[in-house]
Amino acid sequence: MKARAKCSLAIALAALSACAKEAGEARAPDPAERGLALLEAGDYVRAAESLRAAYRAAPSQELRLALARALIAAGDPGAALRALAEDAPESSADDMLRAAALFHLGRYDEARAAAGAAAAGPYAGRAALIAARVAHLEGARAEARAALARALRLGGEARGEAWLFRARLALEDGALAAARAAARRASEAGAGARAVEAVEIEALIREGDFGAARAALRAREKRPGVSDPYTDYLHAMLAAAQDDAREAVRRAGAAEPFLTGEPRGRVFLALIRAWAGGRAQAEALFASAAARAPGDPLAGEAEARFFIEAGRPDAAERAARRLAAARPPEARATARLLLVEIAARRGALDAAFARALEGGQAGAPGPGPAAMLLGPYAAPARAQSERRARSLAWLAAGDALARESEAEEIAGALAALAPYADDPLTDALAGALLLRAGDEAGARVRLEAAAAAPGFWAPLARLVALAPGEAGPRLDAFIAANPDHAPARLERARLLQAQGRAGAARDALAPAADGLAHDAAGARLYAALLDETGDEDGLQAFADALRRRDPAGAGTIAALAAAGRHEAAAGAARRALAAGAGDATTIAAYARAMREIGRGAEAAAFLRALAAGRPALAEEASRWAAFARSGGADAEGDGS
Repeated sequence: MKARAKCSLAIALAALSACAKEAGEARAPDPAERGLALLEAGDYVRAAESLRAAYRAAPSQELRLALARALIAAGDPGAALRALAEDAPESSADDMLRAAALFHLGRYDEARAAAGAAAAGPYAGRAALIAARVAHLEGARAEARAALARALRLGGEARGEAWLFRARLALEDGALAAARAAARRASEAGAGARAVEAVEIEALIREGDFGAARAALRAREKRPGVSDPYTDYLHAMLAAAQDDAREAVRRAGAAEPFLTGEPRGRVFLALIRAWAGGRAQAEALFASAAARAPGDPLAGEAEARFFIEAGRPDAAERAARRLAAARPPEARATARLLLVEIAARRGALDAAFARALEGGQAGAPGPGPAAMLLGPYAAPARAQSERRARSLAWLAAGDALARESEAEEIAGALAALAPYADDPLTDALAGALLLRAGDEAGARVRLEAAAAAPGFWAPLARLVALAPGEAGPRLDAFIAANPDHAPARLERARLLQAQGRAGAARDALAPAADGLAHDAAGARLYAALLDETGDEDGLQAFADALRRRDPAGAGTIAALAAAGRHEAAAGAARRALAAGAGDATTIAAYARAMREIGRGAEAAAFLRALAAGRPALAEEASRWAAFARSGGADAEGDGS
């Protein structure tokens, strides 16, 4: 087993630099001395070349660590890993550099493990910084900020880099004053002057001071002996902000080796190339960035938006659903934003409306990917921000509708929708908000406008509830245009039943009856209509049809019970509950059916066990267990 050296990377590099200085000024600098000077100056590509030559000529632990550091900074983490794998004594410095290389390769779990192996002593701060960077790229912004705070508190040799990372987060959020303040702290902590300077130049670009940014870049390039890819990256940002696609592509191409080694650098490249028309290259870069960090909201949204704009909604939806399955709440919030927009673009307005109302499941999405990476003045960011603003307004309306909102929140959601009063989804959401606010006249105007969109049920359903006496012709017209629309047929059947027209209600619902296997209320309604019209054979056939569709569906259970087949209903309900499916309605159906066949005690025992195993259903299961055992009044108190 390799012996683990006790020296730190900082001490080793300092010692090597000191040895080089002691050699005197008379002779030309040897490769080691030259490489160290270039490394400290930020000229990482040439530093790596010199240090590689020095290491081959006279291998040493110090040179190996310096070479790995230069290679990572130059955008070649794979070569850094190979250098660190050389047969030599390992140290904590090896572990931390290995963690950094693995991070830049997108191997985040391995990076965390390598950092954890050296998290004690002088490298505790760097281990926390790596954890912050990994969390940031996984979309866990709160976790990233907590880990960054820990890195700053622990300090050590990574304190300057930690402050630079805080500056990076502030830049992406558009908090330019905070970014500049963090850069000053980074400088005080010993961060390289060029890295600190780059924060200021990027802030100038992001705030639209292009003349000052250009002057700073010219001064940066005039310094002798230094060339670094970060300068080309900043030039690409400036060109994008000034709508110069050709220059942006040229500069991004010059920085490509550096950018492809940076986790979000691939997204930056892809945005530039997609804007300039290089769609095939952009697609490959988006895919590789999303594969490296499947939970990163920025990479996932950038890829999905690329497909939206390319007219490929299926591919966009796949990208969005990968985000929806990710762990961080920010990723799920971004997925919801995308899925609403994709559904609306497809014309699936009811799906978009329902998705907008799924509020409260996640936090708010962060800034858009183009604005975060290219700055708000870049042409791709401007176009993306305009489209995104409408989708964010839809989410704000959905959030207000999904909870018991105060008048102030409803007014805010309506104000957010106001600039976009030219599409049916906006009208439907505004109408629903006005209904919630008690403005029935205003609601009716917006809902009428939304209901004019072909096949859009959500606004029509609210209009039916507002004026049921006027609903018949509306529903008939809607059903004529959308004959397979089950919710519309159900609503028409309810209205006809309320008018005492059971036969007409049954006929209105019949074409949708086979699709009620998962709709307990709909199945009960159709079964009641069949019973009311004396169609016993039809009732049994209905139950059989749903059973073939889904033997344990909520609608199937309801139809079996309505047909008097209580043992079959109980068996179906028990199978659903035992499989982890079902809900409070399924529990009630099971308890009632079991009591009908005289097996209440058995039902009570099953439901007590269910209460212990499924905490979310514990209260309902316990209540219906008591009902099944007692043989008395209904657990809901209605005796039904």
